[in-house]
Amino acid sequence: MKKKKVILCKIEKDSMLWVPFGILYLSDALEKKGFSVELLHIRSNDLNKLYAMARAQNPIFVGFSILTGQALIPTIKASKKIKAMDIPVVWGGAHATILPQLCTKQDYIDYVVMYEGEETACELAEALSNNKSPHNIKGVAYYDNGFFESPKRDFVNLDDYKPDFRKLDLNRYSFGYAGLKTVLPLMTSRGCMFKCGFCFNKGRWRAHSINAVMEQVNYLKENYDIDGIYFNDDIFFINSERSRKIIEMVGLPFFVQARANEITKDTVNWLKKNGCKCVYIGAESGSDKTLRVVNKGITTKDIERAVVNLKGTGIVAQLSFIVGFPNETKKDRQKTYQFIKKLKKINENIDWQLQIYTPYPKTPLWEDAVKNGFKRPDTNEGWSKMVRDAVSLPWFSHRQYVLRRALLFMSIYGVHKQLKVTLEGLKRKYPKASNLQK
Repeated sequence: MKKKKVILCKIEKDSMLWVPFGILYLSDALEKKGFSVELLHIRSNDLNKLYAMARAQNPIFVGFSILTGQALIPTIKASKKIKAMDIPVVWGGAHATILPQLCTKQDYIDYVVMYEGEETACELAEALSNNKSPHNIKGVAYYDNGFFESPKRDFVNLDDYKPDFRKLDLNRYSFGYAGLKTVLPLMTSRGCMFKCGFCFNKGRWRAHSINAVMEQVNYLKENYDIDGIYFNDDIFFINSERSRKIIEMVGLPFFVQARANEITKDTVNWLKKNGCKCVYIGAESGSDKTLRVVNKGITTKDIERAVVNLKGTGIVAQLSFIVGFPNETKKDRQKTYQFIKKLKKINENIDWQLQIYTPYPKTPLWEDAVKNGFKRPDTNEGWSKMVRDAVSLPWFSHRQYVLRRALLFMSIYGVHKQLKVTLEGLKRKYPKASNLQK
C-alpha cells in the first residue's frame, strides 16, 4: 500500500540557515505513524522547488513552520500558491501559536497547529486523509462558521521523538569557530521554567534522556565528522548533573547558553576543563530596575560576576541586551549602554548584541506595551515588519535605537572614519534623533 504523503516546509527570507528542529521532529512523528514525509528548508528564491514537489506528490497537506518576521512574506506567497492547487495549508510554529485567530482568518491557511505539534500533526494528517473533521483534535485552530480553537494538548514525552536528521543535508548548517571546522547545533531539552516578561517560550522544562542525546550525537559524529557541538537549549544547566554528564560523554568542544548566576568560578573551571569555547548569556539590561520589571531573575552583579569569572579562560562570553521595554526610562537605557562599556573594559573577550524589544501577545509585558501605545498589526503582512532590530515603538523609535547602537559601538571600539560617515548619514536621515548623544 502506498504511503500517504505530507510535505513540511520552512522558508527563510535571506538569513543564515539554522537547523529547523521543529519540522525535523514532526517528520519523525509522522513517519512513525506510517506517513511519508518530504522536508524542504529553502530560501525565498527557491519556492519553485516546493511547487514542483506539491504538484508531483499531491500531499495530504503542506505544513509551514513560521516565525514572526520577514519570512512571513514568502511563506504567504507559497501558501497562496499551494492553496490554489487545492492542497490544504497548515501553519505551525511560534507565530501561528501566538496568533491563531489572525492566521486562520486568512483564506490561504486552512489549519493552525499550536504549541508542540508532533501528536497534533499526526492526528490532523489522519483526519484529513480520511475526510474527517479535526474538531476533536487537541492543539488545532481553524475557521468553521467562526473561529474554533481546541484545548491545548499536554506536553509530549521528548524521548518518543527525535529530529529526523536523515531528511536534510546538515552540511548546510555546520560552522567553524575558534579553530573548529564542523560545529552543529543540538537540542537536548525544551521549555524554560523561568518567566521573563518579554518571552513566549515559557512552561515546564522537559529533557531528553542522556541515552537519547547520545544517540543523536553519535549520528552526527559518524555522518558529519563533527569537532564541536552547539547546545541549543534555552536553558541547559537547570539540571547541572545531567548537563555535565552529557558534556563529558560527548567529549567535544562545545558552545552553550547559561544564566548569568550559573557562571560561578567552579562552573567556569569545569567549563574550561571540558572544552567550552563560548557561553551565551541573556543579560538583557544594565538597569536592576528593568531586570526586576521584566522578571529576569538576575541582577547586574550576577552579570558582572559572570564576566569576571570568565576573564582569562579563553571562553568567549556572548552577552545579549535589549532596550526599549515599556516603562523603561532614558536613564534605564543609559545604564545599559554604560554597563556594556564597563563589561568590555573588565573582559576584552566578550561579544555583545543590542536588540530592540519586540512586543508579542501572550507574554507578560504585552499589556504594558499596549497601554504605552503599541498598536498590534492586524495582518500577517504587518507582523512581517516586526523584525529583530527593525521594530519601531511609540516610546522608543527604530531611528533612536540605530543611532544609540552606533554611538555605543564607536565609544567602545574607537571612531573609525567609516563609522563617522555612517553616523553623519543617519543624523541627516533622522534629524530629530540627533540629540541622542546628550
